[in-house]
Amino acid sequence: MGRRVPGGAGDKGVVETESMVANDSVDPPATLSAKNGDIIWMTQPIQQVTGRRAAQNVMHVNPGPTRFATRNADSPKSAFQLFMRDPVLNEIEQWTNIEG
Repeated sequence: MGRRVPGGAGDKGVVETESMVANDSVDPPATLSAKNGDIIWMTQPIQQVTGRRAAQNVMHVNPGPTRFATRNADSPKSAFQLFMRDPVLNEIEQWTNIEG
């Protein structure tokens, strides 16, 4: 004997067998479904994981300009050119002249 679990693949629910239900220690939260059965809402919010973030999710970058920027930006114009390269400026100039 199995029970129907909402939210399975496609329009069909996943049927759990008694052995699968016996392994579950926590009952799933109650759900509500739309009239056509395509959308399912949870009556309780999903619990978010709290605590420290994993080490691979933490960025270790020193704030401030990079070595490349400090080496190549010695004036406001050169700092601007680090962000706006010549092809971009040429494109802006071309379309400005067409519209002007």
